[in-house]
Amino acid sequence: MWYTIQVSEIAMYFYDISDRVIKGGVTMAKCAICDKGVTVGIKLSHSHIRTKRTWHPNLQRVKAIVDGSPKRIMVCTRCLRSGKVQRAI
Repeated sequence: MWYTIQVSEIAMYFYDISDRVIKGGVTMAKCAICDKGVTVGIKLSHSHIRTKRTWHPNLQRVKAIVDGSPKRIMVCTRCLRSGKVQRAI
């Protein structure tokens, strides 16, 4: 049986996402809306053997309205589900 211990969680909300639009220097493993990213933690077995591991957010590549024009951004499914993203058609 495996247990997991989550060490850190990134939960910051930003309203200006123009700097996080998909282009050359943008990190692909972060949500453009809530900045949710990779979380690092420890997997803990029954015999208490500890192993480092990572949790990755469920990101989707979405065409959304950013600063009045449609752009492709990486958005987590929680932001999509809660309606924080205005999708472009």
